[in-house]
Amino acid sequence: MRLNLAKKILRKLPLLSGLADCRLSDHEDASKEFSVNLIFSTAPIWLGGLIIFSLDQSQNKTFFSLLITMISTVRGGELFMYSTAMVAPIVYIALKPEKGIPIFPGQISHVVFITIVAIISAAFFAIQRTGVWIDTNITFPLSFGLYILSLILLYLATVYKNYRLTGAPDEAREQTAEFVEEFNLRHKKRRHKR
Repeated sequence: MRLNLAKKILRKLPLLSGLADCRLSDHEDASKEFSVNLIFSTAPIWLGGLIIFSLDQSQNKTFFSLLITMISTVRGGELFMYSTAMVAPIVYIALKPEKGIPIFPGQISHVVFITIVAIISAAFFAIQRTGVWIDTNITFPLSFGLYILSLILLYLATVYKNYRLTGAPDEAREQTAEFVEEFNLRHKKRRHKR
């Protein structure tokens, strides 16, 4: 009962509405795909920071100073570029129609959020690259927030893609099988009444 209520509420939320139908296996597969994507796409940040950290002999070698070095690799607006790169594939995933497969859940919400992330990220990245003074106390948290939002959007899109490709067809087959079984039972009962 509670699960049905939670699913009903979830279906009304933008971006998250499709999660009500997704299976655990959709999340598991998405987590694997997302993790690999995240590790390789952020290699310039963590590997670059690690190399800079190891070469800089003026720093104390602590975990905190390593984190500061890694953050310094993206303080120039690079996370704006990463944000745009993360949301770009979602446009294709969300808008590509598949024959016999339901539409992408939360399609309009995703496209709206992707557009917002891409426009803001591209604009601020361009501004920072022009050399105009811009307050990094504002732009860095903004770039970090947009990057986190782009990661959430990418994860959701990956879950929905997995659901559309495997979960939705399985669900449709199950519903068809249930319908046929019900139909046969009703037809059998009618025959016995005669």
